[in-house]
Amino acid sequence: MNKKTVIIKEKKEFNIFQSLINQIIIDGFRLPNQVFQPPLNKFVFEEFDWSMSAEFWETIQSLALQSADSYVLMAVIEPNPIDYFYKEFGYYSWFKIPTTSSTDDYWSILELEPEGSPADAVVFNSDVVVWVSPSKSWAIWGERSHGVCVLATRNELDQLQLSTWRTVDKAINELIPLQYTNKKVPEDFSDLLTINYFNKQSSF
Repeated sequence: MNKKTVIIKEKKEFNIFQSLINQIIIDGFRLPNQVFQPPLNKFVFEEFDWSMSAEFWETIQSLALQSADSYVLMAVIEPNPIDYFYKEFGYYSWFKIPTTSSTDDYWSILELEPEGSPADAVVFNSDVVVWVSPSKSWAIWGERSHGVCVLATRNELDQLQLSTWRTVDKAINELIPLQYTNKKVPEDFSDLLTINYFNKQSSF
């Protein structure tokens, strides 16, 4: 895979993918608020740090194959792709990754260093990241500050074998507390997260 071909560089292409994201993600919202547009209505959680590893691609690839997507869009939302990344480096921190890519390919994108700035590789400088299905069958929202990724799917993907992913209550008990020095999630945060990401009649 040629890493240069997966990088979003042109404004026209960026705007097309921005429109796709806006159909799936609610602009400007962050956890514990609901960040996904309907009909994505089934949710499971994993560690954010896992998304910044080569192994995470296996899950992404499986999702893409089941939804018959030829590529996956990975887009860094924070830092701002326009005001920071494009301004500093001349391209957006967004990547159109072919479904046929390998785990090594995915890792090479994560560690891709903008010229003269190793600290701005996605693996290091990505506070909010989304992975989006162009068919809009699923999406993943990641927030480094809360230590979690949220996978949202439509009903037809309910039976995915996602053995390590957790429901919202388990995420609140097992993942998010690690981000707090006292290991306690604020009650208002956990209450709102539960309201927004509880799976009714879920198979997870």
